[in-house]
Amino acid sequence: MPTLPTVDEQVVLILRADAVDLDDAIGKRNAQWSAHPASGQGTALGEEYHRLRRIALQHPELTPAVWKLMGALPDAS
Repeated sequence: MPTLPTVDEQVVLILRADAVDLDDAIGKRNAQWSAHPASGQGTALGEEYHRLRRIALQHPELTPAVWKLMGALPDAS
């Protein structure tokens, strides 16, 4: 049971899946976000950091869950 996501984490995962679909449909990233130092640009997981960070900005109440999930991303180094 401790490995199951919390409700907030599940909401973040659903929003992330929607963002993946939207990013695929648009076919490009917003230059304003990708230039931000916290976007993860230049890393193997840059797109994932970008999506999760955007969720945290759009839904501040989910920020702790977003940061927890960011910490759960595999190390890209």
